[in-house]
Amino acid sequence: MFNFKDRGDRAICLAPEYTAVIQKLSNTTFNHKKDVKLFYIQECFRGENPQAGRYRQFTQLGVEILNPTKDYNPYLSFLAYHDILRKIFDKNEFHLHKNVTRGLDYYKQGIGFEITCNSLGSSKQICGGGEYDGGIGFAIGIDRLLNLLN
Repeated sequence: MFNFKDRGDRAICLAPEYTAVIQKLSNTTFNHKKDVKLFYIQECFRGENPQAGRYRQFTQLGVEILNPTKDYNPYLSFLAYHDILRKIFDKNEFHLHKNVTRGLDYYKQGIGFEITCNSLGSSKQICGGGEYDGGIGFAIGIDRLLNLLN
């Protein structure tokens, strides 16, 4: 993560992703509402060295359902895989992987889903998601999608 002090000597951290922010909303702003569906498109920042198709600044599209009353995993994985990626790109190179171990500790039991694309080289993931305390959702790297247009 990019952490630094601003001119007012305040500690600043550029957002590496937004699922944690959305989790906070499920427990505060939307804590009395069920099945709140929302999406966002935000700039994110990672402190690691850039790699092919993985930049320090990138755009993330996220879809979340807060305080779900049922299992939305099948719905969200279908939405990401069929309704977004396959329809926009009309390619058969996307692969949906269910029940995979995700590297982020806020996912319940660390399990979620991923969508990969072989055309992206060694770092194939283009979408990831799963269930967390207060919600369920996924995020797609817009910059990685744009790389597929080349």
